[in-house]
Amino acid sequence: MSVLHRQQPVGSALTPVGENLRFVPRRSSRASRFADFSFQGLVWLSAAGVLAIVAFILTELIKGSSLSLHQFGWKFFIGSDWDPVNGNFGSVPFIYGTLVSSLVALIIAVPLSLGVAIFITEMCPRSLRGSRGKVAAPRCSGVTSDLHWRRRLAGQVCSLVRSTEGAC
Repeated sequence: MSVLHRQQPVGSALTPVGENLRFVPRRSSRASRFADFSFQGLVWLSAAGVLAIVAFILTELIKGSSLSLHQFGWKFFIGSDWDPVNGNFGSVPFIYGTLVSSLVALIIAVPLSLGVAIFITEMCPRSLRGSRGKVAAPRCSGVTSDLHWRRRLAGQVCSLVRSTEGAC
C-alpha cells in the first residue's frame, strides 16, 4: 500500500518560515544612516515639543485660575451649591454631568462605531465598499460626537439661564 503525501504550499503553517527563503542582509549606506539619525532626532524633537506645549498649557491654566483658587479655595471642586448672590460656587454637578454624559456617549458610540467598522471591512458587499463606505464610517463617529457636544452645550446654557433668570 502506498501512502500519498500532499505537499504543503510555501509559507503554510506546517512549513518553517525560513526554510524556503534566503535572507540577504542589506548594507546601509552613509546617507541611509544619516536619514535614520535625522528622522530619529525629528521624532524626539516633536515629542519634546508636545511635552513643552502641555507644560505651557498647564502653566497658563494655573496662572489664570490663581485668583479664583485664592478667592474660593479648593471647596469649589467639592461643593455642589451654585449661588452667585451669596458667592457660593461649587462644580460637582457640572463635573458629574460631564462624566455621565461622556460615559453615555461612549456606551452608544463604541459599539456603533465597531459595528460599522466590522460591517464595512468584513461583511459589506464589494459594490457598497467604495466611496460610500469610506464616507460612512467617519460620518457616524462625527455625528455621535457632534450630538454629544451640542447636548452638553445646551445643558450648560439652560443651567446658566436657570440660575440667573429662573426659567429655561
